[in-house]
Amino acid sequence: FLIICLTMNRLHSLQRLVRSLQASDYGHDGQYKRIHLQFHIDRPAGDDGKSKNPNDDNDETIRAWQRTVDWARNFSAQPTDIWPHGTVTVKVAPQNKGLRQAWLDAWHPNDDDDDDKNDDFALNRLYSLPTQRAIILEDDVEVSPLWYKWVQHMYQRYGNQPDIAGFSLQRQKLVPTHNKPPRPQVRHINADPFLYNL
Repeated sequence: FLIICLTMNRLHSLQRLVRSLQASDYGHDGQYKRIHLQFHIDRPAGDDGKSKNPNDDNDETIRAWQRTVDWARNFSAQPTDIWPHGTVTVKVAPQNKGLRQAWLDAWHPNDDDDDDKNDDFALNRLYSLPTQRAIILEDDVEVSPLWYKWVQHMYQRYGNQPDIAGFSLQRQKLVPTHNKPPRPQVRHINADPFLYNL
């Protein structure tokens, strides 16, 4: 299982998210080091490395970005007691992507670049079975300690259905409609899981 944290220069938000991930219950998967953490750090727009004016707003953005990069790299180099559940890697964008592109580039199942090459997946890759699982989180969220168990239960219950593409940990706010403006809210359904047609 891969946890991808999208970030750029909001170090305190990223640290809050990571603390919530550290407090999560991963059960046996965490004990067997099957929960991998990846930081995807976008580069600020206009970061050409030339501006040195301390009053320049972009310079402060770049300094905040550098603190975030340094913290993530330091976190990934720590002993396994800080993240005992699996590997920690850092991917820094060579140029600004923006949030939309960061989401689109975050994860591609069965991509050789993903950190899923352990023996558990060897036969499934051979037969192209969909076994890879990931969650993409922006740095401004926190997760419940039970989020991972909830996702695993959803996969157990609904994961073999051909019409399921994924699961969300938050309530859908907008209802996309064909050739009309989106409606503002999905009707509250007593917090029960529900299928949503896209």
